[in-house]
Parts: sequence; C-alpha cells; structure tokens
Amino acid sequence: MTARRRRTVVKTPAPSVQSLQLALELERAARKTAESYCRARAAAILELEDAVAIFKSRAAGLEQEVQGLRSNPVQVPRQREKLPASRPWTEAWSLRIGDIVSGTSCVVHLSGFSDGRLGEVFLRFGKKERGSHGAAMADLAVTYLSILLQYLHPLADVDQRRYNEELDAILMKMIGAVDDSGGWTRSRAICDDGSEKWSADPDVHRCSSLRDYLGKKLRARFCAPPPVLTETATNPEDITS
Repeated sequence: MTARRRRTVVKTPAPSVQSLQLALELERAARKTAESYCRARAAAILELEDAVAIFKSRAAGLEQEVQGLRSNPVQVPRQREKLPASRPWTEAWSLRIGDIVSGTSCVVHLSGFSDGRLGEVFLRFGKKERGSHGAAMADLAVTYLSILLQYLHPLADVDQRRYNEELDAILMKMIGAVDDSGGWTRSRAICDDGSEKWSADPDVHRCSSLRDYLGKKLRARFCAPPPVLTETATNPEDITS
C-alpha cells in the first residue's frame, strides 16, 4: 500500500488592530513627507525660474551697455595737463614726525586745479633731513605722484567714478611704506595770541614713514569715503614751541 503524504497547512495569524493602526500611521507619515518634498521642490523651481528671468533681464541690459560703448567708445585723454604758473589754489602746513630733535620735520605744499582737485605735491626739508633715506624716498614719491595726478586729471571730466578709483589706487600704493621717517605726527597751528602750537594731525595720528603719512593724509582729504584710522593709542602731549 502506498503511504499518503500529509499536507501541512501553515495558518497566518490575522493582523491585529494595533498593527493595522501602525501601518496606517506610517503610510500617512510617508505621504506627508512626500507632499512636503514636492512643495519644497516646486518652490525651489519657482525661485530658480525667477532668478533666471532676472539674470536674463540684467544680461540684456548689460549687452545694451556694451553695444553702446562699442558704438561710442570713451576716449580718455592721454596727455599731461600741467598746472598754470599761477596756481588756482595752494595749501601748506608744517609737519613733525617722531621725536622733536631726532625726528623728521618738513613743510608739505599742495596745489591743484581750478575744480579743486589735487594736482601737485612737494616737500621742503630742513638742513637736518636733507640727504636722509626717508627724505629722499618721500621726495621721489611726491615727484612721481604730481606727474601722475596731472596725467590723471583729464579723466575726471570723462569718468568721475574711474578717476576716484584710480586716485585711490595710487595713494594706496604709498600707504604702508616703512623707513626711518615714521612716528607720531604733529602739525603746526597758530593760536589767537600769535604763538605756535604743535598738535596731533587730525587725519593721521601715527605713520610708518613720510610716504605712509602722505598716502593716508591725501586719501583722507581727496578720496571718498576717507579711510578708517585704527591708531587709537595715546598720543604724546601737545608741545608748544
């Protein structure tokens, strides 16, 4: 006789109510996450489209400006505009840097064009400073600076913004120079009784060289905005001579 095989039936237990509730909660959470992702993605796509539209409009405006410059190029004069023999305006002040006895002293002279722009800088040293390294370097610097200013001046009538940028760049090259002419600065003022008073320079309290002083001083006077001075140390007492 043939033996009959017995079939084993595995009965799967019916899901409980708690399992069904957990599955439903997981499904709701997944749907909520997917919906949030879709909303965020849609918002990001809209922002990107707006940015692209703004970029295209700006690019079109820049293209029009480029085409205008190509059709009407700005002709920048390349010749030197010298100051007339009778200077439209001049200014001078006495300057002391460092110690009264061993420091640097000179007279700073400025002159310029009729529109108020700077056109010339030169220094007058005493016998003690003549021949020193600091005086020689400062004198060379202001000679080249005066020539550059006279070449740069015609640009002011063509492109004022570029003139300001070029002047600022030239003066920044002088700032930070170091030699034996640095120290605390003092400028001379005439009191009401006719006496002289040396007080700290209001624009440059301390400098690393005479060239550094001139760069900071002229930048504070003729460039906008003026530089932010960081020298906050206590200045020596004013000296009356």
